[in-house]
Amino acid sequence: MLKKLLKHDFLAQKRLLLPLLASVLIAGVATGLLSFLIIKLNAGETAEVFLFMLVMLTTYFCFISIAITAIYTYVHFYQNLMTDEGYLSHTLPVTATQHICSKFVTSLLWQFIAILCALASLAVMFSLLMTTIEPQAWAQIKMVFEQIKQQFLAGFGVDFFRWFWLWLGLVMISDMFATIFMVYLAICIGSISATKHKVIASIGMIFGLNIARGIVTQIFTAVMISLPLGAGFDNFKMFMITIFLNMIIAITCFFLTKNYMEKKLNI
Repeated sequence: MLKKLLKHDFLAQKRLLLPLLASVLIAGVATGLLSFLIIKLNAGETAEVFLFMLVMLTTYFCFISIAITAIYTYVHFYQNLMTDEGYLSHTLPVTATQHICSKFVTSLLWQFIAILCALASLAVMFSLLMTTIEPQAWAQIKMVFEQIKQQFLAGFGVDFFRWFWLWLGLVMISDMFATIFMVYLAICIGSISATKHKVIASIGMIFGLNIARGIVTQIFTAVMISLPLGAGFDNFKMFMITIFLNMIIAITCFFLTKNYMEKKLNI
């Protein structure tokens, strides 16, 4: 049954998200080609100002599409399980765990797709832009990046730098786990606690839980640093603590959401 749920959730969200993410890719390619033509044709100052604004807008659109994707998957969770549509969803021979897992997997998948589309769009756009850069400008850009790399190595160390992208990826994935389950919990609490204005209550709970999450993270980090084991605290340990906390938050929010849906949900 979980496979059927996953298929249904994915297809239901595809109606909006597929055109959105396709437009992200089209925007990157179109902006890159237009920028290439404007620079090669030496169209003048007005065209260059337009080009700058267009590149900025496309970059902003790429990043905002990721946020829109995440928000839409959360809206789907609310509509499918907490509104009148939930009457039908909860009559299916499916457990609360299966409902949550289906929504979680599809949300995670769509967010990964959104990130890949945004990165691909930006890569194409800036690749086309870079083909117009003069060799002297290229040398200056490389020099700037080399300086940034040296500063990074000085701050983090060579050994940490080698694995930086791996640890950063793990932190981002664990953060997505924690955020998705935290939002699900907030939606459950908001929908159950409020007789009216459930959406506003859910949004308020999201902000409240996010603040609580930040406080818990700061306290836990401070405690870990103060312990004898915290001696020689470095960036590697900071990444490990962040990943550990994110997974604890994700697991806690999952079981609380499951409990609310099984025992307290009344739609």
